[in-house]
Amino acid sequence: MNGLRRNRWLIVLALVAAGWLIWARLHVVFVVQLNLWSMLLIFGLLVLGIFMALKWLRAP
Repeated sequence: MNGLRRNRWLIVLALVAAGWLIWARLHVVFVVQLNLWSMLLIFGLLVLGIFMALKWLRAP
């Protein structure tokens, strides 16, 4: 049980790190090439993906 909980936290940390790296890499592209609505849509999809992953990880 403890190993499973540790693996879940590692997956959550990996998702957060991946989201942060994607945002840091593409932030300039977002600001330069995309308008506000496109940026909000992409950010919303990223948040939705993280939320669904967390919901999936918390399932028994």
